[in-house]
Amino acid sequence: MPDKLSTHHLEAAATWFVDLQGIKPNNPLHQHHQQWLQQDPLNKKAWARVEKLRHTLSDTPSSMSHTNLIKANSSRRHAIKALSVLLITGTSGVIWQQQDALPDLLAQYRTGTGENLSITLNDGSQLDINTRSAVDIHYTDTLREIRLYRGEIQLTSAKDPLHRPLIVSTPQGKIQALGTQFLVQTDEALSHVTVIQHAVNVRPNTADNLVKRIEAGQKISFSSVNIGTTERLIPNVNAWTQGLLIVSNWRLADFIDELSRYHTGRLTYADSVADLHISGAFNLQNIPDILDNLSATLAIDVRYFSPYWIRVSNKNKG
Repeated sequence: MPDKLSTHHLEAAATWFVDLQGIKPNNPLHQHHQQWLQQDPLNKKAWARVEKLRHTLSDTPSSMSHTNLIKANSSRRHAIKALSVLLITGTSGVIWQQQDALPDLLAQYRTGTGENLSITLNDGSQLDINTRSAVDIHYTDTLREIRLYRGEIQLTSAKDPLHRPLIVSTPQGKIQALGTQFLVQTDEALSHVTVIQHAVNVRPNTADNLVKRIEAGQKISFSSVNIGTTERLIPNVNAWTQGLLIVSNWRLADFIDELSRYHTGRLTYADSVADLHISGAFNLQNIPDILDNLSATLAIDVRYFSPYWIRVSNKNKG
């Protein structure tokens, strides 16, 4: 039996890693994975390389390039291919040129479109993870850190007997909890913080001397170099933790943009309907039902070009 890892072993390990993401502990796939590990010592060796790569990436600085190895909505096949390349070539070269998507791919917790997770952390804090998100939990003897690579979370902090600071890190900077409940959303350029209870401190990555305290009822956006103006939070901004989108007098354009985060595929609208207004509470589990119900109350047409491509237009103008 050969004692050197082959491409076959590494690709198999990459496949197992991708398939195990996000499944429940009692899923039979975990048992099948253990059986695979026992079948061949080289399977264990390949899996050890996956774990080593994951550990390396968890300690990678968050100052990243904007070249994508994989897109946020990558398919299973593309995710496996991307991870296989890294396992075969090692962490030099590609990893440093394509850092932005790698922690996302290897994150402990990842949600797909329309999915969310609720996790109780080992200190008692509650972490809610919204659609299309990727998160790592990194607790040490001196620090509690949550690394948000993509998407949105709500964190309700618990008192820590060890008095360790609780930090949320994003590509743009760090948010320190001050006994609080707050939301953090990040995209390519900005992080957005909304404080529900108590307060947080916000610190951009490349501006060590710039710190701003955000109080309950406030929201703010910041980049890696600057912090924006404090604004009032939007009511019911965390309704997604209950599977709902609750809006009051929203522009239809803003409403559809928000809905599109939970829809697999394209959800677009015509300019002629952008400035219509809408209020209500909507169940995010079925986007087509929401749109069909809206068409009964607003002067809009909902057109399905495919199950994945929906367009909202004016009944008269198209």
